[in-house]
Formats: sequence, C-alpha cells, structure tokens
Amino acid sequence: MHRQLVPFRLPYRWEDYSMIRSTATGGITAVLLVTSFAISAKAAIGDSLVVAQSGKPEAAFSRFRVRAATGDSNAQIYLGELYRHGLDITWDAHKAFGWHLKAAQQGNITGLSNVGSAYFYGLGVPLDYSEASVWYLKAARKGDPTAISNLGTMYMNGYGVSRDPVRAYMWFTIGAHLGDSDARAQSSDVRNRLTTLEIQKALDLVNDQLAKFNPLTTPAQGGTER
Repeated sequence: MHRQLVPFRLPYRWEDYSMIRSTATGGITAVLLVTSFAISAKAAIGDSLVVAQSGKPEAAFSRFRVRAATGDSNAQIYLGELYRHGLDITWDAHKAFGWHLKAAQQGNITGLSNVGSAYFYGLGVPLDYSEASVWYLKAARKGDPTAISNLGTMYMNGYGVSRDPVRAYMWFTIGAHLGDSDARAQSSDVRNRLTTLEIQKALDLVNDQLAKFNPLTTPAQGGTER
C-alpha cells in the first residue's frame, strides 16, 4: 500500500490565498484573493492582502516579511510557501524551511506538519524520514489531519519507522474519527488485512494515543508545544 503522503499546506485553503499571474501586459502581477479567512487571520495579514490587490506584490511580500519577523506564525507559513514556490521572489528551499520551522517552534499546527513534510521530501534540509515522523507526531497530537494520515502511511510502508500495520490502522482510525474521509478509506483498507486480535490491539492503541492529544492549539492561534 503506497499511498502518496500529503505534502505542504497552509493554515487555510490555498485557493483562499491564491497567486494569479498575468503576463498580458508584459509584466507579472500578483493578486491575492481572500474568501473565507477567519477574523483573526484577516486582522493579522489583511494589510498585506490589500496592498497585493492594489497591484504591488513586492510591497505585499515586504509586509508579510514584517509580520513574520514579529512572530506571526501564519505569516511565517505563508512566507515559507512563497519561498518554496518561488512566487514573485527567488525560490529558496532553505528559507522556506526556516520560516516553517519558526512557525512550528511556536506550536503552530500547520508549521509542525510542514516541517515534517520538509524532512520527508528533503526540501531545504537533508531527507530524513525518521525526523519527519517526529514532527508529524507533534502535529498529529494537536489534531492535524494531514499529519495523522501521513503517519498512517509511514507505518504502513516503514518510512522512518518500523513497518507496523497495527499502528498504521491506529492512525487512520484516529483520522477517520476526526472526520478525514481519506483516512476513513485507508482505515477500511488496512482493517481488511488485519486479524481480529490485531484490530483490537489497534483500537486499544487508539485510546492510549488520544490520551496524549493536546488539540487546543489551532493554526490561527499559534501557541507553544508542550
């Protein structure tokens, strides 16, 4: 079972913060579209969005850098993604990782998950599946669905951890319980490969693992890992 891991993500849907490029006039313009940011996120980076919509992307990126430098963990993630994709700034995987790490060090769920993805794919840091699993676990215990499903995949295939279908089923079951449809499908698939005793063991592990969860920190709130 070689399910593709879900890679980097943003605190909110990427389509809510989409870069639209146009070369119709010979230049590149960036328009940032916002449709459903939480109020707190709008307050944090709304000024940058307004500047970007005015057709001044360089000024917008400058303001994002200011927000990120002051410790806004969501701005740090967005800035990291801009560097990772090279969107109207020079592509720089190392800087991308650095900004994701800063967000993660504040306990930002998305930052924790993205650092895991950086290690898994070797983007900005040496590829290290074991280290990826460490960061995914931090994010998973805060309730991050991406990290939870990715851990299931890593245990199913032995990426950075000992191959363990029982633990894979445990993580997919947790993801399904939290409403992740992909995790639900993966959980059903893995369940069909396990014995009755293995399924029961996995369900016991689910309860043990959930007791270690600290889902109070959300992407929009930031916080500190405990």
